[in-house]
Amino acid sequence: MTSRSPLVNRLAVAIGAIVLTAIVSMATTLGISSSIEGNATAINQAGALRMAAFQLAARSATTDLTNGDASIEAQTASYQNRLETSAIVRSIPRSTDHPLALQYQKVKQLWLTRLKPEIEQHEAGTPLTPAIVASIEQYTSEVDLLVSMLEQRTEARIDLLLLIQIISMIFSILIVMALFLDLKNRVLRPLRKLIHIATAVGVQDFSHKANLKGDDELARLGQAFDQMTSELALTYYELESRVQRKTEELEISHSALQAMHVASRGLFANHDLCSGAIPILQELERLLGIGPIRLYLHEKGSPEPIEAVTTATSKRPFYCRDHHCNACLVTP
Repeated sequence: MTSRSPLVNRLAVAIGAIVLTAIVSMATTLGISSSIEGNATAINQAGALRMAAFQLAARSATTDLTNGDASIEAQTASYQNRLETSAIVRSIPRSTDHPLALQYQKVKQLWLTRLKPEIEQHEAGTPLTPAIVASIEQYTSEVDLLVSMLEQRTEARIDLLLLIQIISMIFSILIVMALFLDLKNRVLRPLRKLIHIATAVGVQDFSHKANLKGDDELARLGQAFDQMTSELALTYYELESRVQRKTEELEISHSALQAMHVASRGLFANHDLCSGAIPILQELERLLGIGPIRLYLHEKGSPEPIEAVTTATSKRPFYCRDHHCNACLVTP
């Protein structure tokens, strides 16, 4: 088969569709997996910001940080580094108008403009003011929302990945089913028809036809089979008719020879030419489909032949010697 073979082309299209589906599925899987890579770490670190904010406020309220190794500025700087850690930043979309990016900027702004200045300005070892408590509660609420949005975005990507996998699987199954049905209708059924025709031809039955439609190899083969069986049937019937005609001719020749044999014996046994020849000649007429037959005698010196006997005449011949015999007489 060449590359232009319809059967090969259909098979190549089906296999290509399956391969393309697998490639698209793998590519989207890799893309989505890459997009959610590190999201779990970002969610954990973002969730830890809430506890760290409470701890930072509690330390500023219960401990004198002015004489310690870690000043309040150092702790707030450390907290800000945790807020801007690479895991969290990578999980935030680059688009500035994305809801998750807006929420992250809101958390940073709330930290930089409210909570951080209030904690740094708060006198260490003194109880927290209601303003700081309100700022911490608002800040942790916004962090909670940020964590929730990160979780929803990750779950949405995972759901999308699952949906793509299901669609790819369904599409692959549909392609395989379509390929199976196509092979069944375009390959298996035509092959069964062709085998049935070949079996019938083997027993001299030329009445079966494939009647395959299309332009693929099996359709053309079926058309060739139909043409071949028609030509074989015509040739077979012609040969059969010829054999039958030859058989009939041989039977007629045999009967004629047998009649001639009987005639010769009758002529020699019966000296009356009329009574001996007419039945034989009439039998020859029946066998050969000819007649009436007339026998003539040629005499030396006579230019015209003389009629000796006939199988059918309306008047009694002049040479008839038995006027009681009506073998050659016919009604006009």
